Amino acid sequence: MNKFALPTALVAAAMMATPALAVPVQWTINGTFADGGTISGTYVYDNDVPGGLYSAVNVTTTAGTPVPTLATGASYISQASGASNGFEFRTAGGNANGERTLLISINGNMGNTAAVIPLRVAGNSVEGLCTNGNCTGAYGSPRNLTSGTITGVVVGPTPVPTLTEWAMIGLTGMLAAAGAAMAMRRRGMI
Repeated sequence: MNKFALPTALVAAAMMATPALAVPVQWTINGTFADGGTISGTYVYDNDVPGGLYSAVNVTTTAGTPVPTLATGASYISQASGASNGFEFRTAGGNANGERTLLISINGNMGNTAAVIPLRVAGNSVEGLCTNGNCTGAYGSPRNLTSGTITGVVVGPTPVPTLTEWAMIGLTGMLAAAGAAMAMRRRGMI
């Protein structure tokens, strides 16, 4: 066996290394409700987790022209549900009956890259009160967003270089062949 074959193979395998990433993105939301109230704040969304993962929710709404049930703003800290194209935040967890809820739908999908995405308005993004324990589509006296965007900034970890799947398979095969060659050489078969 050529004495340079194994080092050459290892260098070639190292050159096939690619970064393995889990890239959470911090999203900043800004918008205006039909009554003049506003929405602002941040949350983190990781699209690499199956079904997506929301964390660090810190979103606030302000009061506009008073609506009887939503005369004040609210602070949202809990994610109730979500996907890459929309989400529902609540002011607390547990039984949702009577709890404030914020349902946001976006024009696009949140991924793992920085982006500016408009919110879907005209009844697609609302703030309201849950009228049942599961808050299933029942929002008492909701107010609609009339404009808004979310802006994403990558906050993920520094990539750690790793080998691709095929590079690992090739490296394993080369190491097995080198081990077999060494065993044959020790037995005097080569």
